[in-house]
Amino acid sequence: MALALTQRERGHIRVEIIVNRLRAEKSKTLGLLVDIVGCAFVALMGLTAWNDAVESFARRESVLVGLDVFPIWWAKFFIPIGLWTFSVQYLADIAQRILFWTGKVKQEQGGLKAKS
Repeated sequence: MALALTQRERGHIRVEIIVNRLRAEKSKTLGLLVDIVGCAFVALMGLTAWNDAVESFARRESVLVGLDVFPIWWAKFFIPIGLWTFSVQYLADIAQRILFWTGKVKQEQGGLKAKS
């Protein structure tokens, strides 16, 4: 879920060498395309992690530590939940970009805000 928070704050490292050389309209389009591809990729990773967690649950996967057996199947369910939270944040970013383009919100330093 930390990935979703970092995405919301746009805190990920970005290389903008190409984007800075594009016209504003192409840069916006590329940003939207990157968010769509990122959302799809993270959602598919979440689906794969979910299938792995379900398989782990079915096998009651556990590890042997010393003489004790600890179940680990339940912890694997947190991975797809975090990835899907990340993809939901991507969807929110996509919606904000579209609302900004249509003029329904204005861009401010801390993010996007509704027009008065």
